Amino acid sequence: VYAQRADALQRLVGEERIVELASIFAAVDSDGFDDALDEALVLLSGLEWVTRLSIWRSEPLRVVLLASWEAAVNQPGGELSASVRLESSWMMRRLAQLEEVHIASVDHLPDDCAMERELFGSWGVHSVLAVPMYRAGAFNGLVMAESTFAGGGLGAGQIVALRAAANIVSAALVRHDVEVELARRARSDVLTGLPNRWAFADALASATEDVASLRSPGVGVAMVDIDRFKMVNDALGHGAGDRLLGDIATRLAGAVPPESMIARLGGDELLLLHPVAATLDDAVTATREVLAALEPPFEVGGHPVALTASAGVVHSGAGDAAGFVADPEELLRRAHLAMYRAKERGGDQLEIDDEAARASVSQRLRREAELRAAVEGDGLVVHYQAEWDLLSGRIIGAEALARWEHPVDGLLAAGEFIPMAEECGVVVPLGERVLEDACAALGRWRAAGLADDFVLRVNVSALQLRRDGLVARLQAVLREAHVPADALCVELTESTLLADPERSVAVLEELR
Repeated sequence: VYAQRADALQRLVGEERIVELASIFAAVDSDGFDDALDEALVLLSGLEWVTRLSIWRSEPLRVVLLASWEAAVNQPGGELSASVRLESSWMMRRLAQLEEVHIASVDHLPDDCAMERELFGSWGVHSVLAVPMYRAGAFNGLVMAESTFAGGGLGAGQIVALRAAANIVSAALVRHDVEVELARRARSDVLTGLPNRWAFADALASATEDVASLRSPGVGVAMVDIDRFKMVNDALGHGAGDRLLGDIATRLAGAVPPESMIARLGGDELLLLHPVAATLDDAVTATREVLAALEPPFEVGGHPVALTASAGVVHSGAGDAAGFVADPEELLRRAHLAMYRAKERGGDQLEIDDEAARASVSQRLRREAELRAAVEGDGLVVHYQAEWDLLSGRIIGAEALARWEHPVDGLLAAGEFIPMAEECGVVVPLGERVLEDACAALGRWRAAGLADDFVLRVNVSALQLRRDGLVARLQAVLREAHVPADALCVELTESTLLADPERSVAVLEELR
């Protein structure tokens, strides 16, 4: 009767313990998971006769120790391994097949369990209970209890508790893995697998804090842009371009020093963080060593592809002459301006942050932003250079000339902003804007009585020529303006034609 009452009391206590165990993992986040495992083992340590508990998770071909608890006295005499191969013992093979292992007496194990008998025996362990964890029917780890008490075995109460614990921990482990993977994906670039800009921002913020608190002598940041990658991407196709970008990331990541970090900002732009760079020279040297990995050609579709990169490097340390820059965003801005200057100089360059050069680049970027706003708004106007017939004295045509009405600098000729428009990617919308305005004006002039033989000349850029749909766009503009095709002359420079001869010939044939 006493034994029955003791078992009933043990089951009641066990049930309460399991409820409490479940509550431990109910609201734990990924950061607190290890602490939750330790807390769970402390809770299970109240099981009678138990002197050591451990939780293991499965990995390919082995199990890895996640957490363990030992009694203050009578604990086993040996330390648990960090990992154990599944094929190393009878016990692990059974657990991997989702079978529980109940060893009532280590001394009485048969000869085919000699390893367990020798190992547990040397530790002074008398009985062992191990319960497998599983996920979707597959082995996911185990919970194990050991007892050094020869007079007390691990019985029904402990078995029920460990089974429940295995189920709870297994479910918590699955959820934890999902949360960790989601967190990793949120901080990783999908295409390259590198840390993304948010992960880099956190690391940079931590690095600047270390410098501010004198835990680090200085921090270096480099922004890297792969030269002409868009051209390579367009030539190879985006699928091959993505694979090439992945190869670039892999090669550069392999060259990054252990203390440094590489991340993808976006597109073909990468970031390097050197969190313990004492000087600017240290940051420059570390960056050059990483970029040297680009020197051997890459192979794409069986063809070698040579690549170079432009980089801008900035350093911040307590001993810098310009003073310590604590703002991570400001460091990134300066690295970007230095990288932009490297690209301006033709690429395959490394430029360092410089106050005067920074001001020059900032002015250039402001100018580009102003030009973009002018193209999108009302900042562009079209002037017309008349063509006269000297014999008759008649105006027989005109050339449309783009002008920029700058709010500060006044009227700017095309030569002062067209090269910039080509570099910053607005020359196509600019050209279309001039074409539309010029044809609309021609339509109005013809309606007012302009001679039918008047011809308006409009320049077309190389980028416009290479874009699909140029002829269809011309037809639509002429139709809208009620202008016949022979009243418009499209002018192409020699350099425009030679930029892509085959494409130029095809477009000219279509224009005819």
